[in-house]
Amino acid sequence: VVGAVSALSRPRRACVAARREEAHSAVRRARVKILAYIRTCRRVEGVGAFPPSAEIPLGNKENEPPARVEETGPLEHRYTCSDAVDTFREDVKDRSVMWGRKFSGGGVLPPPVMPLSQALFGTFFAFISMMIILELNHYIIRATEDDVFIFLGPIASLQTMGYGLTQAPAAQPRNMILSNVASVPVALLLRHLYAPVAPWKSSLTVALTVGIQTSMGITHPPATAMAFLFAMSNTGLDTAWRKFGVVLLANVVVIATNTVFNNLSQQRQYPTYWGP
Repeated sequence: VVGAVSALSRPRRACVAARREEAHSAVRRARVKILAYIRTCRRVEGVGAFPPSAEIPLGNKENEPPARVEETGPLEHRYTCSDAVDTFREDVKDRSVMWGRKFSGGGVLPPPVMPLSQALFGTFFAFISMMIILELNHYIIRATEDDVFIFLGPIASLQTMGYGLTQAPAAQPRNMILSNVASVPVALLLRHLYAPVAPWKSSLTVALTVGIQTSMGITHPPATAMAFLFAMSNTGLDTAWRKFGVVLLANVVVIATNTVFNNLSQQRQYPTYWGP
């Protein structure tokens, strides 16, 4: 872990420096645009202004018409539609250049590969963990007479996170449990409001779960996949809620196996935190 952190520190510093330079560049461009706007919209002193009130004849003398106050001249340096179009064009150009630069990457090197011994360690215990989940699924199917089962796809992806990304926030128990608790009920609620399976409903489920997870700081990709599968399922709501309970049970089992097996290695630590 210490070696990985040391290897990643240099590219991270390079990424931070690049992001800081982009921020300074954006501030400079904004300052230039603000100053240009102020200069184009500001009136020149004495142009388009009225004379002081002391210099205006009242025009209330007998047999004299009231005096008329006229502007000293037309307004200059107006902010016209053409100026607005030019400003918009420059803004689009700047954004397009920045957008194109991002396609070349952030200048950060990929992380170092996992040592072969640790890769074999994760391979072996991922096999054991998945066998435990499959046996649990077979037991649930027999006990419920094929009525309830575990959606195995997202659970299988947990093995990669648990043994290949042990330090990632998305692999921690807090994210695993809370993300499922926050995401799957969204799919079930949409099914309750609109029973037929529809593409828009599944897409809306994914979008809402992404927003909920990121706003709450519990990002966990398998939970989004799980919510999508629940949105696509055509089983009854009672059965769906029972499947949801089974999904939570499967996640608890995965957390238990990851905790036990990962900590058998002196080079691994799981979890990195439990909460809050």
